[in-house]
Amino acid sequence: MKELKCPDPIVQCDNPNILATLRSDGKQNMLFIMNLFSSPMKASIKVNLKNSQAIESGIHNLNPMEIKTLKL
Repeated sequence: MKELKCPDPIVQCDNPNILATLRSDGKQNMLFIMNLFSSPMKASIKVNLKNSQAIESGIHNLNPMEIKTLKL
């Protein structure tokens, strides 16, 4: 994708089984990290905000069918 000069995704997750999405009201951001599988999962999440600030949220251990939220 970099060869095609596509921008980096806003949310990057190293585990393809984990869903991660960022929601914003323009002032505050909330990151949702979801494990919809029946086994525990681990993932590292990186968020690229509009102001060119990159946030490494660390490693997250999620239980089966767990959703975590982080206020950014």
